[in-house]
Amino acid sequence: MKKHLNTTLVVSCGEIHDHDHYKILIQSLSDLADKHFVLSLELPRDFNPLIKKFIDRATSIYEKAADHKMLFEEADKKVDKLQEAMLNKMLKKSPAILSFPFDRVKKENGQWVGELRKAKRDEGINVRLTQYGYEKHAQSKKWIGAWDNKLVAAESAAFSPDIERILKPKKGEKFIIDYGNGQQRVVRWEDRTASYLSKTVDLFVPDGYDKSIPDHAIIRRFKEPSQQITKDNNRVYGLTHFAEVLKAVAKHNGYEGQKPKIEVYAVDISTKELKAQQRKNNLYKQICLPKECQKTVNDYVIKARKSALLGKPPKDEINEKFFKEIEKEGEIQLEKEEKENLVNSINALVKKDKSISILTTNIDKSNFKKIFQFYPLQKAELRLGFNSAFLDYRDQRMAGNYPKGEDRHYGPCSIKDIARATSYHYPGPRILHWGGASHLGEMNRSTNLEKELAKAGFVNKVTADTYTADAPDPKAVLNEKGQWERHYPTDYVFESHKGLMKAVEAGIKEQQKASLSSYNLTSKLSVQPQRSEDLIH
Repeated sequence: MKKHLNTTLVVSCGEIHDHDHYKILIQSLSDLADKHFVLSLELPRDFNPLIKKFIDRATSIYEKAADHKMLFEEADKKVDKLQEAMLNKMLKKSPAILSFPFDRVKKENGQWVGELRKAKRDEGINVRLTQYGYEKHAQSKKWIGAWDNKLVAAESAAFSPDIERILKPKKGEKFIIDYGNGQQRVVRWEDRTASYLSKTVDLFVPDGYDKSIPDHAIIRRFKEPSQQITKDNNRVYGLTHFAEVLKAVAKHNGYEGQKPKIEVYAVDISTKELKAQQRKNNLYKQICLPKECQKTVNDYVIKARKSALLGKPPKDEINEKFFKEIEKEGEIQLEKEEKENLVNSINALVKKDKSISILTTNIDKSNFKKIFQFYPLQKAELRLGFNSAFLDYRDQRMAGNYPKGEDRHYGPCSIKDIARATSYHYPGPRILHWGGASHLGEMNRSTNLEKELAKAGFVNKVTADTYTADAPDPKAVLNEKGQWERHYPTDYVFESHKGLMKAVEAGIKEQQKASLSSYNLTSKLSVQPQRSEDLIH
C-alpha cells in the first residue's frame, strides 16, 4: 500500500476564503479532468453524502440539457435549487460558530444572500400619528430628545407610555410605520410623548407640518432585509464558493461527455469534531479589538449570556458602560454603527450558542493603531479564530494520519483514502487539494499539511498559494507602497488559471520522473545474473 502512495501526486493549493480564488479552480476543471485529477476540498467530511447526491443529480440534469431534452437556462435553475438545498443542509449541520450570522441562504439574481429564520408574523399595532418639532417646544426646538440625545429630522419618533410598555423598545431601535396606502416610513425610538397620551406615535418634523402623513397607521418592528453574503461574512462566503465549485464540476461532468468525469471528496474534520474543538477553545470567535480589552469583553459576554437566558438583550446602561470601557482601555474611538454591530453580533451569537468563546486579538493597543493605518480591518468586527492546535489536528486528519472509526460512514475522506480508492492511469493517482493557506505553513507553527502528507507516505508533492497582497502573515512587513508583503512558503504562487496549471504541470513532471526512476531501479533488480553452467550450454 505504501508503494501505491509513492506513485501518487498531490498538488496542495492554498487560498483565502474571502477572495474570488475559487474562480481559478473552476476555470481549470477541464484541464484537470484531461490530466485525470481528483479533487479534495476542505469541507467537513460528513458532507460527503450530500456532495455525492448533489453532483449525481446535477450531472443528470446537465446531461439532459446536453442531449437537448431540456433548455440550458432551465437546467441551471433546477441545479440552483439543488445547490441551495445542499447549502442549507450544510449550514444546519454546521456549528453556530461557522454558520453565524445566517440560518439560511438563497440565490437572488445570481448572488448568494443570507437570511435569519422567519419569526412569527408581526401584525403590528394600530396607532395615532402626530407630529412635533415645528411648534414652540423647548426641547424639540433644540433637537434634543428625552435622554438629552440628538434628534434626527424625519427619523426620530416619540412613543406614548402604553406603546412603550407593549413594544419594550431599546433606545434608537428601528420601527416601521405602515401608512396603509403602500407607503412606509422607518423611524427610531428616540423620545417620549406626554404621559397622558395613549396609542400615539409622535413624529419629529422640525421643517413644518407634513400633510402627507396620515392620522393613523400601523407600527411594527423593523426587520433587516436579506443580507448579501460578502467577504465580511467570510466563513459562509467560503462555503458558497465551494458550492459554486461543486456546481461547476457537475456541469463539466454533464456537458463534457467525451472527457473524464471529475470526482470530488470532502476531507476536513467532521462537524462533530468542529464542535469538540470549539469546546476546547481551539476554535473561537475573534473580535477585532486590542488585547487590553479582553477583560471588558469577558464581563460583557457574561452579562449577555444572562440576558439571553431571560430572552432579552442587555440594558442600554450596560451597553454604554461597555463602549466607554472598550474605548478607554483600547485607546480607540468606535463609530455609532460599529458599536451597534458589536453588541448586536455578541448578543446574537451567545443566543445561538452560549458555549462559544469570544477573544480579542493578541495585538497590543499601540500596534493595533499602526495596523489600522494600512490594513483594511473593521474595528470591533467578529471573525472566526483558531490556534495552531486546531490546524495541526486538521492536518493530521486530512492527510490520513489520524483515522477514526466514524470515517467509514463518509467514504474516502482523507487524502490517503482518496489515493487508495482512486482508479488511475500511468504513472499514478493525481489529487488536487484545495483549501486554506494556513495549512501550507503560512502561519508560524511547527507542522503543516505538506509535512503530514510526507508522514503518510506521499513522495510526489507540490504546494501552490494564491497571490494576495493584503493578507499579512506574522512575519509580514510593509513595503514602500504601504502594502503588506506576504511570506509564501510554497513551491509556486499563482493568480490565474495559467499560474495554477504551471504548478500542476511541474508536479506531473516530477511524478513521471520519479516513476521512471522507480521503474529503472526495479528493472535492474529483476535481472538475475547468469550461472556458469548456463554459459557452458
